[in-house]
Amino acid sequence: MASLRRMEERFRSESYLNSTNRLQILATKTSTQQARRWVVLGLEDLINSGLLENEAISKQKLLGDKHVCGLVALLEFKLRCLGHITDVLMVQAQFQDKTRAAMRSRLSSAMDAREATQTDLSWQGLVEPSAQKAIHFLMDVVYGTRFDNLMKSKVKAGSHPDLLLDIDSISDEWKAVEALRSNELDEAKAKASEDDGSSDGGDDELPCDGSAKGISQALKQARANPNHCKKNSPAYWRSVAGQTVRSYLRILTEASTEKGIIQSVEQMNLESPEFGKSTTLVMCDTSLLGESHGPGQHPGLRKKYSPDHACLEKLCGSTLIALGSQANAKGVSNPADTVVFALVDPGSCMSKQFCRDSEKMAVWVMLSHESVRARKKINRGSNATSQRVEMTLFTEKTFGMMVPEMPRIVYAGYTHGDAIGPVTALAPDKLWRLPRAEKEEILGARKVTVPPGEDPDIEGESVFSCAVLPMELYQEVIHSTKAQTVVDLSPGQGECCKAALALRVPIVAMCGSEAHSQRLELLLTEYIFQEQRRESSTFYRAEACEDNVDAEDEDEKKTTKKRKNESQPKKQPKKKAASKPKPKKKAADEKDQEDEQGEEDDGEEDEGDLQGQGSPLPW
Repeated sequence: MASLRRMEERFRSESYLNSTNRLQILATKTSTQQARRWVVLGLEDLINSGLLENEAISKQKLLGDKHVCGLVALLEFKLRCLGHITDVLMVQAQFQDKTRAAMRSRLSSAMDAREATQTDLSWQGLVEPSAQKAIHFLMDVVYGTRFDNLMKSKVKAGSHPDLLLDIDSISDEWKAVEALRSNELDEAKAKASEDDGSSDGGDDELPCDGSAKGISQALKQARANPNHCKKNSPAYWRSVAGQTVRSYLRILTEASTEKGIIQSVEQMNLESPEFGKSTTLVMCDTSLLGESHGPGQHPGLRKKYSPDHACLEKLCGSTLIALGSQANAKGVSNPADTVVFALVDPGSCMSKQFCRDSEKMAVWVMLSHESVRARKKINRGSNATSQRVEMTLFTEKTFGMMVPEMPRIVYAGYTHGDAIGPVTALAPDKLWRLPRAEKEEILGARKVTVPPGEDPDIEGESVFSCAVLPMELYQEVIHSTKAQTVVDLSPGQGECCKAALALRVPIVAMCGSEAHSQRLELLLTEYIFQEQRRESSTFYRAEACEDNVDAEDEDEKKTTKKRKNESQPKKQPKKKAASKPKPKKKAADEKDQEDEQGEEDDGEEDEGDLQGQGSPLPW
């Protein structure tokens, strides 16, 4: 509305927004509320900057035609490119986190970007030269019109920002940024002797001592560019694993306010699914939001963290609002028409008024008795796990109308069924274990105050002791809901993230603390690194196995030795001695032998003629 008033004050009745048809296009052709606001403010910025005339904005200009896309689709694509450049491309180019944070805070909107690049330039002196070049690249792509004609011919509604580097001119510009950043990294490596051997990475284990410096060093190695590592070395495949994780996973740290959560989710600019064909899945397991009972818990633990209604309303309600749900005085009454909210709430912490107008489908997850007994042996008494886990699906329409029915991919049955089983619960040795001090850093304010135990640092404690549901179940849920994107509000030890990575589905994980988000990235990177060596995995790469790496090293040595031998002058072949004429045979009984010898001589003469210059053949 503010933009509408400003345009009317400037152009009066000639404003492009003074048209019902154009307003309808802006309201219906944008995928989210944030995208709608971005498009309107983007058009206003182009007009104020003199890059677009108010009179030139017509219905056809906004919608486009069958050959080129319109301004609405183009500007929405630029919004996705903004996050893709700062969160994917710059991470792959190994820009520092503080540099990316500075760019995100100052270049998040057109008005702020113009001020940060035209008026207040002091902050650019604090970043690297490659970052300054990346700023110019981002301004040309997102807020300028330099590449608009090229993008219009490639972009369609809902196009992924990976399409950006398929355009040669844009790809060349970004390669120049990467080359400059690569030179900076090489110079830094030469100055710091401690980093000289980090690119070779001969160790199979990722070094991390649990300290802030150790985690930072481990993240630096996991985010390294594979081209800077020795090919097929453990460091090379670990960096490939890190790239795989960052391609599908975006990790957020939970904001302290509802507005902060809404803004952080909207900035992800998730793809809009089509009703009846795909959905956006929002997962939340309230038992994974804090410290709880279970195998490997803290000694002497007698209570568990239970999130209150305000915490869950802030986390779940704000996320649903960011995805298009309408809020009322009592919170969210319904998810959006293409959103499925899956809630696992063993402690009944969620308010009964949450999404009270929505359709609810209870799905029973039946755990196998053997897997439950394995957990009971370690976790006795009232902490024993039940064989039943209830998962509630909240939708605007009935679940049968949301997605088509299909056979399950892991368990028996069909996707519209209300029971899944038998499911093997997570074994105690599969739980994520850390020392108590590091566990408290991850849990933050959601840890439980307990008396000191015997010695919790001997074997470590399980961080999320109540984690029961395995990766295979999350794969089934993602498949059953036809999820195009997953938002995990309780990532825990990353079982849902692993399932999304295995299915190649983009996922957003919202962690409760910065320490949790950093360690989760390392945990998933190590998981993909190990999966690259497991033959039955979808991530399996034969070159990543240790035996193949050793064999390649031997082949390389042999090839090098062979090339050295080839450099020596070749020996000339010896010439054959001229055959002497054979004496004539007089005996009649030797006539047959003469005929056979004559045929052999003819064959030798023919070969000599073909090898020589005087061939009787016309060609």
